[in-house]
Amino acid sequence: MRKVLFCLAVVLACSGQLCLPNLTPTDGSATVKTATLTHSGFDFSEDAGGSPTTGDVENSDGEIIGWSPAPTVWDNGDGNSVWWRSDENTETTNYTKDMGEVTLASVTSVPTEWDGTTDASLPPLQVGHVYVVKCLDGYAKFLVKAVRVDPAWEADVDYVYTSGSSF
Repeated sequence: MRKVLFCLAVVLACSGQLCLPNLTPTDGSATVKTATLTHSGFDFSEDAGGSPTTGDVENSDGEIIGWSPAPTVWDNGDGNSVWWRSDENTETTNYTKDMGEVTLASVTSVPTEWDGTTDASLPPLQVGHVYVVKCLDGYAKFLVKAVRVDPAWEADVDYVYTSGSSF
């Protein structure tokens, strides 16, 4: 009800002009979606993932892999680990940030610093941790609920996507 009244007040304040504000919530109440991230890629803005049967997803923001992604120091873990590899990674920056064991709603903004460097390995995804990742057209935050390496590299997540700098 509060959001409806807010929207009505904003539209009335526009004095009859077409004036539609960005109504993406920034108070942590954005719609949480569920996905299985795979090696075939995932597009957070489109809520679309690839699979072995459908192939790689078009405009993928990244994928799940079984080793730490470049530009970090290579590590393949213990054989039971998976990592997110952002398609936005550069030669010097890995656009993944482990926010720790926190609630998804508690992460409200995009970090200014990222994990993993050319001098250190990026730790694998951990169940119960929230991550922020850079996408092709924005950012996503996700809570890891499960990881699998067999029969394929996968991570079950709850996530929120934003095209801005806050969630």
